[in-house]
Amino acid sequence: MRSCSFTRHSETATIITWAVREIVREINERPQLFLRLELSGVPFQPRAARAFMRVGEVVSRLVRFSPDFERAFGYFDRPLANGARIVFGYDHEVTFELHDCYARELTTRLDRARLPPNIAVYGESP
Repeated sequence: MRSCSFTRHSETATIITWAVREIVREINERPQLFLRLELSGVPFQPRAARAFMRVGEVVSRLVRFSPDFERAFGYFDRPLANGARIVFGYDHEVTFELHDCYARELTTRLDRARLPPNIAVYGESP
């Protein structure tokens, strides 16, 4: 896990911890490889508005929360740019941004040789 900080208006700096790992989720009855970005360090407030994460120009396909709303998980189906800004928000409202924070080399990767042959891999055409 890696930590980055941000400051909102006149508040003191808040430390956000993040980790990225490859995971397999089934979408439309087909396994797909995703990058899952986990954020923690602030309570994520449940809202009716749709949550999003963005790393550079890539927007998450979906966001889920832990039952206690202490962690948010963004699922990405495209490669993420190294050194990119990590953004979290709801609908079109940005809640916080972590500047120059994403480090691709910290991604926990799955062994591709052990994945099923029909899996959709992010960044590759189906």
